[in-house]
Amino acid sequence: MNIHPLWFICIAVRIGLAVLILKNKNTKLDTVLVVALALMTTGFFYKALTGSNDEKQIAQVFWHNTRLLHATFYFFAFFCLLQKKKKLSAAMVAADVVFSIIYRIVTDK
Repeated sequence: MNIHPLWFICIAVRIGLAVLILKNKNTKLDTVLVVALALMTTGFFYKALTGSNDEKQIAQVFWHNTRLLHATFYFFAFFCLLQKKKKLSAAMVAADVVFSIIYRIVTDK
């Protein structure tokens, strides 16, 4: 398995996002997080429709067929945070991280 170092940064950032959602007490930051989750949802959905495994993002993309699932996780995280359900929102982001790690192991990429 050849893992690009930025993958670890991506995983760490998403773990940080889950922790931030869970621990944050600032309503203005909640608004920023809702917008960020909405943008992430939109980005994953857009790339699910327009992207492919033929593209390169620093390294060859191998996760294209999972973008719709990522979009779903982030949509539910967005929706839950919008409803002030921080634990569920953070759990959706954490589930996305766990899925990403499992997917990496199972596909051996």
